[in-house]
Amino acid sequence: MIYSRLLSFLLCLFFAQSCKKDESVLDKHTFSENKSPVYSKPQLDTTDVVSLIPEGVKNILDQKYPRWKVVLITSGDKNDGYSNYLISDFDADGHEDIALHIGHVTNHEEVRWTAIAFLKRGGTYEDYYLSAVHLGKDRSWLDKPSGTVLRLIQKGESTSNWDEWNKEADAPSVKIYDKASISVVTLDKASVSFEWDGSGFTRIITGD
Repeated sequence: MIYSRLLSFLLCLFFAQSCKKDESVLDKHTFSENKSPVYSKPQLDTTDVVSLIPEGVKNILDQKYPRWKVVLITSGDKNDGYSNYLISDFDADGHEDIALHIGHVTNHEEVRWTAIAFLKRGGTYEDYYLSAVHLGKDRSWLDKPSGTVLRLIQKGESTSNWDEWNKEADAPSVKIYDKASISVVTLDKASVSFEWDGSGFTRIITGD
């Protein structure tokens, strides 16, 4: 009987110590770190892009994309070489052209982020739709940093071309650009380039 009680006492003592150990570990790894992480809002790039847009381009935007606004990007994305406004000679005719990323509301009240190229033609511009992200009808998207950005591809630069597969290398072929081009990048997902072909922009999948 004595031995039985002693054994019961030791077992209880053992489990009590085990529970105490478990609680201390739990406290160390959970309760001592129970502060919610603090996330700072991304700092927005404050460049006044609208003031840089030529009046001819603004007129086209007002006619075709009512209630448009330049999409927001973060200063971090800007520092990484991305933008919402590009200036270069995309058709190699010696004149400065523009690529612009806007947010707007369609006639069906749908919110979109849309990339557009504007090629200079004398004193006017021709606009070329490139791509769009459909965002439903929540207009708050217009006041958020865009998850899609623009990047300038320089003449002579190369990218992957997923539209053409190199069987020998078992990899996408390499695209070398003979003129400045436009890359539309969905951050952490995919990228597509647009190269002028003489009558329009050819779309090339450059990453996924």
